[in-house]
Amino acid sequence: MVLKLARITMDNDVLRTVTYAGLRDLLFDRKYFYHSPVGANYSHLTDEGERAILDYIKTMAPLMREAEEKALDQRAKDLVMKTLKDQ
Repeated sequence: MVLKLARITMDNDVLRTVTYAGLRDLLFDRKYFYHSPVGANYSHLTDEGERAILDYIKTMAPLMREAEEKALDQRAKDLVMKTLKDQ
């Protein structure tokens, strides 16, 4: 599985939703995940599923890090502006 995303800016909430949805889609595809009706102990990722999830996380991790850094930067700016406004 090859996943390519355009360089777009996403906030943390969007990234959470996209990451969850992507992982969920992989887990409900038998090509990537074998679900046993017997129980969780017998369910497992396929070899292709392990590769797909690793590729997906490698793709999403930089976007998640970037979104967190932008959110932190915005909180710092907001705090400075509030401090200046209160003076």
